Amino acid sequence: MKLYYIANLKSSKTTEICVTDLVNRTPRPDFPSKKEYLNWASCDDTDHVFFSAIEGLNPHVRVSKSNDAIKLHGIVADYDAEMDIDEAIAGIKKRWAIDYKPSYISSTFSGGIRLIWVFEEPISFFTKTLFKKFIAYFKKVAKIDKLLPGLDKCISEESQYYELGTNWKAFEAVQPVEANLLHHIQYEVSASTSGFSDGHPSLPIEAIQTGMDETYPGMWTNFSFGSRGPCFWMLDGRDAKSVPNSAVLHPQGIQFFADGGGFLPWSDERMLGSSFVRRHQANRIGGSVAGLYFDGKSYYRKKDGTEHNEWLDDGTEVIKRFLEVNFNLSSRSINGIPSEVKCALTHIETHNRVNGLMPTLYSDQPIVRRDGKIYLNTNTCFAHAMAEEPQKWGENFPFIAAWLLCILHKSTPQQKDYLFAWMHHAFRSAKLGKPIKLPCLFLVGGTGIGKTLFSTFLMSKLLGGHSVASGYFMGTEPFNENIITTGLATIDDQENTTSQQQRNKFAAILKKVIANHSISYRKMYKGPMELLWLGKIIVTCNTDAESMATLPNMDMSNVDKVLILKCADELENFTFPANVEDVIEKELQYFARWLYDYVPNKEVIGASRFTVKAFIEPSLMEEARSMSEYAPIEEIIDKWRREYFLYETKEDFWHGSLIELMHNIEQLFTGDGGGKKVLEGVNNRSLGNAIKRLESQGADWIDRNVTVKGRKGFRLWKITD
Repeated sequence: MKLYYIANLKSSKTTEICVTDLVNRTPRPDFPSKKEYLNWASCDDTDHVFFSAIEGLNPHVRVSKSNDAIKLHGIVADYDAEMDIDEAIAGIKKRWAIDYKPSYISSTFSGGIRLIWVFEEPISFFTKTLFKKFIAYFKKVAKIDKLLPGLDKCISEESQYYELGTNWKAFEAVQPVEANLLHHIQYEVSASTSGFSDGHPSLPIEAIQTGMDETYPGMWTNFSFGSRGPCFWMLDGRDAKSVPNSAVLHPQGIQFFADGGGFLPWSDERMLGSSFVRRHQANRIGGSVAGLYFDGKSYYRKKDGTEHNEWLDDGTEVIKRFLEVNFNLSSRSINGIPSEVKCALTHIETHNRVNGLMPTLYSDQPIVRRDGKIYLNTNTCFAHAMAEEPQKWGENFPFIAAWLLCILHKSTPQQKDYLFAWMHHAFRSAKLGKPIKLPCLFLVGGTGIGKTLFSTFLMSKLLGGHSVASGYFMGTEPFNENIITTGLATIDDQENTTSQQQRNKFAAILKKVIANHSISYRKMYKGPMELLWLGKIIVTCNTDAESMATLPNMDMSNVDKVLILKCADELENFTFPANVEDVIEKELQYFARWLYDYVPNKEVIGASRFTVKAFIEPSLMEEARSMSEYAPIEEIIDKWRREYFLYETKEDFWHGSLIELMHNIEQLFTGDGGGKKVLEGVNNRSLGNAIKRLESQGADWIDRNVTVKGRKGFRLWKITD
């Protein structure tokens, strides 16, 4: 059972802890007075345990008015009675409810007694009203206020945190309160809150017959509603035939006419008993609604036999049959009382309502919350298994080690640190179920060195699969369900185009996905929605001009989001075996463990939002810049700048508008016989785009929006020598 504790009563940060670990925590110091104790408990420097069984919407923050309670992992009750622990245990065992026994007992600061009931699984709440009613219901069935004198009212306070206490003991052979019983309480509370009848629960005739045959064998023979029989609880050893048939069988209990008449529900201990009824209701209704959800259109349940979150999308009639067949719920309404199936469906529609389905990478939690909404998690993507024992480099993965050491170009040795750091954080964060943001990885190199094998097999296996994402990032494929469900998107230069329009489209979409860690998710026949996506992106391309058109523009808004590495032109003294994928598969669990434990070079770890620093191999940076549509104009500006400051002025700067700059450039080049041809296609718009691009790339000799006396209201540029 999980608990959440704060270090002191002023702290808002909570930490998760198992209830069994509380016993071993350091007890509080001794204090001569309650005042000194409270001062200590409320001190910012106090580092102790003040726990709660209640989980907030944000589990890392204490429950409060701004952080509502959403889950109850157990019940904590304090009693003012000052008594010995063993004495308290003896009294509790005489009075506890058989199905709702407490699990732990301890002493409070004031000398009172504290009891903890452990739940088999947590119970979720969506309103404070349901929380209060659940506590009240549980108090009643568990006889909490009768176990010991002086029950503290704080049991109903969701923001209450309890000091660790002392003298912890576990009750012998006590199991957690069963989930079915808890779900039944939740169902009963929800039903009464939603306006259902407050009458006694109905039982189907089959359950009544089973219970009667076990409790009063032979006392009732005609099992049909409305049938008459003896008042068997009044027999006192007499034969049933000696008592007139003065009782009538109803779904809710027995109506009788003897001895003044009256009505006894099935939960009465003279009938089948409250334990029988609760267990029956729990198994039939409470158990049936657990794990079923509704989004306003469809009902969802987990697919049988699946390890991860695969959901069946059921219509109303399908889910009705499921409840009838698997839980034997009745679809018949009796005497105006809603049928069990209708009650179960209403509970699901009201309290198990979700906003839809979405994948949350590497998480096995069935329910996730995003932007205040609740979704069923459809994720089936998980990181690769790894060896249990730590591994030495290359010892059990010689092929992978040798390949990775020769795939990068030797001219820039530090590239290896960047690549291994990127791979480490991508895999480790996926394995921990907490994926992080990383730059987009570009691998640029010769053919036949395994770039595609690296992205679509090695990294794909490590990260739980990949999707071919060229169509989406090039803007030609709007439906991207395959991307959002995998942890790796791969783009290969063979699938791209060299048109400038599509290159710009690719850069824009890539920048948006990396910067915002979200994707505009669109399924076939459905509208788009923005979804969180913390997958990784790998782009592979060759070194020819057509392939390298994949590289994005090297402005400042792009360079901090990419990791562009230069690979070898060819692999020296290295060949791929025919069964290369089998070889990698055999070594992968060992390499995965080495990669998980790998400690990256601190020089490549960034302090910004991306864990690994952005890096672009210098020669590839220049190559990418030279391929820009504005590169020729940038060369024209550079030539004018050099000649202007060399021959035209003694000043160390020039300032003016774009039109004035265009005029200056035209004067320079029209004096040259071929100058007009050089300036073909250059106009004020293209010149403006080129100079803005130079500024965004970090050119320190350009300054924008310069203020010049007498020229207020104009956007001027300043260019220095």
